[in-house]
Amino acid sequence: MRPSETAPIPPLRPQMNTTEELKKVITPCISVCKYNDNNYCIGCKRHMNEIFDWFDYDDPMRIAIMKKLIDRKIV
Repeated sequence: MRPSETAPIPPLRPQMNTTEELKKVITPCISVCKYNDNNYCIGCKRHMNEIFDWFDYDDPMRIAIMKKLIDRKIV
């Protein structure tokens, strides 16, 4: 059965509507945004992909990554 042509298409992910909502997102960023040869930020120790996808992750995923950052060695 085919969905109605007029049915709204649900968003793929929740949309951030305001700057205030974005400010509530936890982040390990320390505003030292320089990458090493392996695409890890030398400031927050996240991989470039983790940084790009940060606002798409839910809080449990962000917390799990932040726990890994404690022991992550960046050279």
